[in-house]
Amino acid sequence: MKKVLHIVRKVLPSITSFIYNQISYHINYEAEILYAEDLPGILSRKIHSKIPCRKVVDNEIGDFLYRKLRMLTPGEIKRAKKIIQELKPDIIHVHYGVDMLVFSRILNQVNIPVVVSFYGYDCSSFPKRFYGFGKYWLQRSVFKHKNLRAVFAMSPDMKKDLISIGCPKEIIRVHYYGSECNTFKTEHDYSERDVVNFLIISSFTAKKGHLVLLNAWKQLTSKNSDNIRLTIIGAGELKKDIENYIKENDLKSVTLKGPVQYGSAEHHEAFRNADVFVHPSINLANGDKEGIPGALIEAMSSGLPVISTFHAGIPYIVKPDITGILVEEGNVGQLTEAMAKLASDRVLRETLGKNAQLYATTSLDILSKEKELEALYDEFAGYQINNLNSNT
Repeated sequence: MKKVLHIVRKVLPSITSFIYNQISYHINYEAEILYAEDLPGILSRKIHSKIPCRKVVDNEIGDFLYRKLRMLTPGEIKRAKKIIQELKPDIIHVHYGVDMLVFSRILNQVNIPVVVSFYGYDCSSFPKRFYGFGKYWLQRSVFKHKNLRAVFAMSPDMKKDLISIGCPKEIIRVHYYGSECNTFKTEHDYSERDVVNFLIISSFTAKKGHLVLLNAWKQLTSKNSDNIRLTIIGAGELKKDIENYIKENDLKSVTLKGPVQYGSAEHHEAFRNADVFVHPSINLANGDKEGIPGALIEAMSSGLPVISTFHAGIPYIVKPDITGILVEEGNVGQLTEAMAKLASDRVLRETLGKNAQLYATTSLDILSKEKELEALYDEFAGYQINNLNSNT
């Protein structure tokens, strides 16, 4: 069986279900993982139980250098090289451009094709960090790497970002990795309700647009909040800001909840109890932005109408007035109007929700996207060429 070695710095942050899915849904490739840091949590436990994982950093000195400088010791580089040579993978798939910076020296010492996936901040805000040296490091250690065969961008928008920071356009392939759409598919209840429930599930970070949403919600409920509710689910650095805004503006129709585990009963129940999913992503001043939010795909798959923004890769999966409503980033008035529109129109909620579910489950599901991913592996590992040669 063909082999792919996945490389990540961390195994596995709770918000990286998109990496977990790519690794665990392989069809014709046997997967293993090389990594530097363990992160306790549900995804880490699941991936360790399913896929052989090899940790590079294994002593106190190495751990100190990695955490402080993101460097691997000569001994760790030698050990990782030996692991790769023993595994003999057909291709190496690195997740996140910044993760490849850590493993670049190792990958220089093995003659194996490499592909790398970018996911958002690694090609938006990171290139501007360290007085612009982030861009220089990506150009030197990723885009010009001798074994690099392709860079995977999630959307045409991300492809533009990659080109703007020096990635040769001829090595970029636009590939959306897919989500567990059919796992989230349900027969959603679109019947008339006394209360219309809005929902957002995301990490509490600025680019998710929570404060924009709350500002719009304040305007929406200024006259009447008896028939609408907003549930905010997640965790993160902006939790206190969100709590304070809700309290200071006396937003009694807003419920703030902690995070839910991906794929849990609580996760599915949140979608089932909602009528509209809203995710008003915004660009930050430092350039940080989304790729394609996984929660948006999951909501669509569950049959929810969605409201989001003309941001990053979102317009490539949400078709305005067909599978959802899109508004300008940070435009409180447009967001308020969109929420009011869906709150008052049951038929529109059902139409958009059913369209969104059909599109997600037929075009964005992980199973079909995994076939596309493995076809790319075959191409860059040389299998298509070998097959052609064998037929001549």
